[in-house]
Amino acid sequence: MSRNILHMLAPARYDEVGALVGDMVALRELRAAIDDAIRSGAGGTYLSQSDGEGYALAVVLVPDMACVCTSYAGEINPRRSRRETVSMRGLPRFMEAIRKSYRPSPIVMGTVIRLPS
Repeated sequence: MSRNILHMLAPARYDEVGALVGDMVALRELRAAIDDAIRSGAGGTYLSQSDGEGYALAVVLVPDMACVCTSYAGEINPRRSRRETVSMRGLPRFMEAIRKSYRPSPIVMGTVIRLPS
């Protein structure tokens, strides 16, 4: 039985379908991260893919998304409109959301595993 698995599908060039597909644990974690972002401006959770690889999911509240831009896979020389001036990683609360997505550092055989700050 799966636990804490969430897959995200972004709309592709050939169709306009996006999807979030997850088990109950992952969807509840996602909901908690969204609720936290609505309350405080930043939320996050740590989820995994079906192959067991984990990932940090940042959730950030941005009052006006008009200035936020994304990048495409393999993009080399991006062309942006004049209004797209802030990358998602450049948002003021993005790193706070990333920090919230990681659980406290575990201690393994006397060594603390440090997570990104």
